[in-house]
Amino acid sequence: MIKYEFKKIFKNKFFLVFLMIFIAADMLLIYKNEYQKINEKRNENRENDEEAYNYVKGIMTNEKFDYAKSINPDELIYGGSDLYKDMVRALNYKEEAQKIYSRAMINAENYESIGKSNAVYINKKIAKAFLGREINEYYMQEGVDNYLTYDYSTLITIIMALIAAVVLFFTDNDTGMYRIVKTSKYGQRCIRFVRMMTVAVTGTVLMCFFRLLEYIEYYIIYEFDGLHMPVYSVEEYAQTLYNFSIGEFFVIDIVLKCIGIIFFILTAIALANLIKSQNAALFAFVVIYAGFVTVSLKSEKIYTPIRLFDGYSLIKSTEFISIGRFNLTCMEYTIFITVVLMAAMLLLIMAKGKR
Repeated sequence: MIKYEFKKIFKNKFFLVFLMIFIAADMLLIYKNEYQKINEKRNENRENDEEAYNYVKGIMTNEKFDYAKSINPDELIYGGSDLYKDMVRALNYKEEAQKIYSRAMINAENYESIGKSNAVYINKKIAKAFLGREINEYYMQEGVDNYLTYDYSTLITIIMALIAAVVLFFTDNDTGMYRIVKTSKYGQRCIRFVRMMTVAVTGTVLMCFFRLLEYIEYYIIYEFDGLHMPVYSVEEYAQTLYNFSIGEFFVIDIVLKCIGIIFFILTAIALANLIKSQNAALFAFVVIYAGFVTVSLKSEKIYTPIRLFDGYSLIKSTEFISIGRFNLTCMEYTIFITVVLMAAMLLLIMAKGKR
């Protein structure tokens, strides 16, 4: 039966046309925003810049530092070449991380003396995150943050998932299938569950597909050297509480987006079960989605399921949110809230609705 539902989606001409349009638009947008921009930046002395980078990348040594320092010696008064300054930043990270560790441990001791257990836990967790951090290898990672903050695929996937939901949940009225579906309460729930799973899998597959497509295009542009390096080696993520690698971060980013997509798919299906009118259900979904976006834009400290699409902001955040005796990082809290809401949506969908 699931196979039949998938065929209904991928045989729908409207769905396929939009899919082709969005693939072309996605690739074109990346080319316009990234490829042309980086070509202009690398136009002058491109060969010399690439030669210098190829020499210094990898494990940092005194010889490599001396070489980077010798590039544009006239600029040493301003800190040296961009390459040299970036290598110095990487080398100095160990000292900066040690300072954060020491400060967090002092804070933990002070809070422990006045009996603030939550603050003690938070500072010890920060200290543990920064303990022993250092950057021994150097790689240019200018494309990492660009890739992670590029979010066109989220909007594409939500639109395509909505189209898939419409194809499955609203075409029964056109074919008369709804009369057969309504003859059995058990049959209604089974079909509802199968369709829900079909749309959720479709949304997840589309999200993975578009992110992989974007990764390939960004990789062609930026090459992504040093994916094995810790995420804190990227300048924009130096203060993160997480120690996983850049490559692992890319995978986590996709997983977070997939959870977010499944949440909004369940929301749309729940509304379809509660609201008889197709247009009214779609309008309600747009209002809810716009509400989440508005709240998230107005305050960076409010964490709703929409934040899962901005995995980079969750990784950058150093805040903790308390739920009773538990202190969660922003990413942990957002996942927790989303899973709770998803469970509620699932129960609502499986219960007897209007459809």
